[in-house]
Amino acid sequence: MSKAPWKPLDVGLGVLFSAVAIVAVTLVASVFIQPLGPNGADPFPDSEGLLGVPLVFVLSAVAQGAFLVGALIFSVSKYGVGVSHLGFVRPLGRFPYVFALGAWLAGLAGVFLWSLAVESLNVEWLIPPDNARETLEQVGGSLAVTFLLVGVWAPVTEEVFFRGFALQGLLHRYGRVGAVILSSGLFALFHIDPALFAPTFILGLTLSWVYLRTGSIWPCIFVHGVHNTLAVTLAKWSGALASA
Repeated sequence: MSKAPWKPLDVGLGVLFSAVAIVAVTLVASVFIQPLGPNGADPFPDSEGLLGVPLVFVLSAVAQGAFLVGALIFSVSKYGVGVSHLGFVRPLGRFPYVFALGAWLAGLAGVFLWSLAVESLNVEWLIPPDNARETLEQVGGSLAVTFLLVGVWAPVTEEVFFRGFALQGLLHRYGRVGAVILSSGLFALFHIDPALFAPTFILGLTLSWVYLRTGSIWPCIFVHGVHNTLAVTLAKWSGALASA
């Protein structure tokens, strides 16, 4: 894994850029997507949208793209280095992917224990929402569109930003432990909902471990995609059972 030339200041600028871009997209969404109707109607129209793609998908894809653009501006573009510095290097053999799956399962165990603790304490505001099901509903139940957004595009943009860019930029000043904790914290904060902070933080720790262990972004993208795709598949399957 090549040592990244960017520093914590660049990471901060990348975070600011991404946050402003996401807020801007959210404001656009509030103008072009109708608010909830008097009967609690779905705010996301399942009409043609843009070029046949639901508008919510387009806006979500643009918002996710802000991570990728922010990372590229304050890393490879600013310092004139190759994308290999962001972790785009070919991992050696199958072990990195097997390791990533094992680390992910360990992370899931941690999330499961957290969920048990939250439910046993009956802390309702910490019970994570079913984001996968909500996303399916927002795009009119289209499984293919949801897979593209959640299972492919989101893992690529988020891994490049939080692992390839933020984690590496923070290593200079905070060392491995500090950089892992801080980058995972940023990963959690960008998911907005407080109920998602702990589960996302745990996943962030797992993915950071995978990145540092393998030296490649590809296993991180792979296991992140597996995680999101599984969530969407289970949401679709459970929804089909409920309507049967």
